[in-house]
Amino acid sequence: MPVISRFALLCALTLPLVACTQFPALDEAVAADTARADYPELMPTETLRAMSRPDPDAGTDEAEQLRARRQALLARAARMAGPVVNDDDRARLNRGVPVAD
Repeated sequence: MPVISRFALLCALTLPLVACTQFPALDEAVAADTARADYPELMPTETLRAMSRPDPDAGTDEAEQLRARRQALLARAARMAGPVVNDDDRARLNRGVPVAD
């Protein structure tokens, strides 16, 4: 049986199963008081932009925390930049494992 006909047979057999699925009740997903609520007030875009501008003084603590975290990560990376296996361990690894006869 060619591959295309197997695929067509598989689709033909699974399509009825998918068609029998229950459709979710979307009307019940919205609460009654939300459905009866008034539309939100429309505002000019300039007013919305002014409301969304961050306070320049609000992020100083966060910026300092990020700088400190960056410095800590850079220091950790510098400590990890050295060789992974020291000379004594490398010599021991090169000797290998003795095989018992």
